[in-house]
Amino acid sequence: MIDENGETTHVLNYPDLTVKDSFRVIYYEGQAALALLKLYQLDQNEEWLNAAKLLYEKFIQKSYWKHHDYWLSYSAEVLIQIEPAEKYNQFAFQNLGEHLNNVQNRQSTDPLLLGMLMATYNIVESAKQHDQSELIKQYFDVDLLVDTIHRRADYMRTGYFYPEVAMYFQNPERILEAFYIKHEGYRVEIDDIEHYLTSYVEYLKVFNQ
Repeated sequence: MIDENGETTHVLNYPDLTVKDSFRVIYYEGQAALALLKLYQLDQNEEWLNAAKLLYEKFIQKSYWKHHDYWLSYSAEVLIQIEPAEKYNQFAFQNLGEHLNNVQNRQSTDPLLLGMLMATYNIVESAKQHDQSELIKQYFDVDLLVDTIHRRADYMRTGYFYPEVAMYFQNPERILEAFYIKHEGYRVEIDDIEHYLTSYVEYLKVFNQ
């Protein structure tokens, strides 16, 4: 579903596989790149890596960083682990860059924001090792990045069903110690919980030394 120019088709009809939506949401493309790169890490099949790099050529050419998409940060981190080219670092920094102040002040527990911050932090550390400190300074203040990471990690706890929160709901035992999205009506979904956990795991890998 990726052509020779890196253009994508997002949704097909079943069973005839005709095109339903050539484009549905921006997230699909970053998710596809991440999946391909993770697969490459498993089996070292160059076909997956080349497809992901083709997508990234399009992302860079079309300034996808303007979308400030979490999945672009996630996939960029993995791509840079494989191939730490300056153009991928620059794209990742642009993807967060001017968005950093918005993330710091966001009144939402959205756990993907912490995941995005941690991916960018890891890319910063990689860039330092490859003599790209000037590139980092061009896009944001690392101290502000670290401060924002801690703020987000702390703020996300307001989306956790502590006993003293769960007791106000109809079935406290069912939701106790789960994570929720308050601005979506205290929504609890398996993918929300997964994003909370993986974001906290990435945070603790770095800051629980």
